[in-house]
Amino acid sequence: MLPRLTGVVGHLCENFDCKVIEVNGEYFIASWGAVTVSLLKRYIEQQDSLSGERATSR
Repeated sequence: MLPRLTGVVGHLCENFDCKVIEVNGEYFIASWGAVTVSLLKRYIEQQDSLSGERATSR
């Protein structure tokens, strides 16, 4: 399934003039506009910490 997903993502990237860095089946990040890497990193880290809080509150 992962090779097929890699092919689909690669085809989509060709349509949007971008490139695939890695496909691992866990994360999807897309950026159109002025999103910086540091802002994306902060967002992902925040999501990870929120996931941990939800798991401990159950």
